[in-house]
Amino acid sequence: MTAGQPRKMKHVAALDGIRGIAILMVLAHQLILDGVPQTLFWRLLLVPLQAGWVGVQLFFVLSGFLITRILGTTRGSENYWQSFYMRRALRIFPLYYLLLAVMFWGVTRLDVTPPGFVVPPEDRVWFWTYLSNWGTLFGAESGVLGHCWSLAVEEQFYLVWPFIVRWLDDRRLARLCGGLALGVFLLRVVALASGVAPDDIYTNTLTRLDALALGSLAAVVDIGETNVAWFERVKRQWPVLVLSVVVIGVLSGGFSRVNPVTLSVGHSVLALTFAMALCVLTEQERRGAQTRWARPLCNPLLGLFGKHSYAIYLIHLPIHVWFSWAWLEHLVGQAPPLGVAAIQVGYWLVGPLALLALARLIYAVVEGPILGLKRHFAVRV
Repeated sequence: MTAGQPRKMKHVAALDGIRGIAILMVLAHQLILDGVPQTLFWRLLLVPLQAGWVGVQLFFVLSGFLITRILGTTRGSENYWQSFYMRRALRIFPLYYLLLAVMFWGVTRLDVTPPGFVVPPEDRVWFWTYLSNWGTLFGAESGVLGHCWSLAVEEQFYLVWPFIVRWLDDRRLARLCGGLALGVFLLRVVALASGVAPDDIYTNTLTRLDALALGSLAAVVDIGETNVAWFERVKRQWPVLVLSVVVIGVLSGGFSRVNPVTLSVGHSVLALTFAMALCVLTEQERRGAQTRWARPLCNPLLGLFGKHSYAIYLIHLPIHVWFSWAWLEHLVGQAPPLGVAAIQVGYWLVGPLALLALARLIYAVVEGPILGLKRHFAVRV
């Protein structure tokens, strides 16, 4: 990536599939009903599903990768700042603030809501300013918008990263990304040793920045001319990296979200693995070759989930909590164990498809027309 003429990056269809996998992992993690049978079978089944938070880690790595590709290949454009920030604003702000408007002004007019559903008025400023992941450190309540912490992390990243990419050449940018990855890992270790609450480590920008940094490093390696020796060595030894993921998964109880192993080395190894995978996928795309494991990522349905992953992520938790409280909770309470199991399995199958249908409707009515405005802020040479 140089500061010369802007380059147009080819769309990589497999990355839509990666995004689709990420949102499906999140949904598998979130769409779990209270009251499922406490049998050995169900406990074993829930272990990998509880690790669905890994989808958020994948989102972070992919976000760092894509954003750095955009910024790095448009360094030489005359409207670098305007193009990036306006296009990001059109992509992110409308749906997010529409959700806040519905939750803060619409839902509050209802007579009855699920317990803990509504964000207290005094805590809403954290959401308006994309600082909800910092508000929790000061005792702010998130209500049913707790998942917005990851959006806050990304928005804070978008605010700063364009300046860094603009100012640093590829070699210095690669060094910074590697240094950030190492520094954030050490920070999590220190935080754990100091007794910081696991949830605070999990949601804070400073302790999750390594995933974004490693995704960014993968972008520098992928489309730049900078050779990062340690990154290339790790990429060549990918079986060792995969084995490390398996070992850490076992030691952490299936990547339990608050397990110390997960919160320390687990986050780093997962982020590095995802970054390597993105490099391999884009490299194969350039060569016009696809491996057997990469081809399924171009599945149209998976691509649809990837395309609408942002809207699905925004709406999934409020809808899940409301629907479970208003209807499924009573149904599960009246059903025998086998019936509860059937309801849960059906919910896992139908829930994502229903959310996808709703996201497509939102796209047709709101998101699509707004995204069409991005053409007015295309990169100019």
